[in-house]
Amino acid sequence: MAKIEIIIKDSRGEELTRLQSIDLELGSQSLDEIETAVEKLKQKMLPQISSELLSKAQREFTQEKKKTQTSVCNGTNIVKVKTIHGHDSRVPLLRKPQQGRESI
Repeated sequence: MAKIEIIIKDSRGEELTRLQSIDLELGSQSLDEIETAVEKLKQKMLPQISSELLSKAQREFTQEKKKTQTSVCNGTNIVKVKTIHGHDSRVPLLRKPQQGRESI
């Protein structure tokens, strides 16, 4: 019997996740039995690995999307603001960017 552990690491070698270890029954260790055991392992583990990698990619995408959402000036509405020192100022209204528009 062999014990298989799958550890997913990033490009810097830092551990991202560790999947549950699995005991691999090799039988009498003939080539056919080993190939069968490995095929069963792939069928069992690949969906978990894919799920982990897709979840991580989605988290990173969401975090990156949040970082790139900045305010833009639409240049049409002027609002009056007061600074912390009590000075009045007129500035263009800022809003979140829309699809296909540049951000500043």
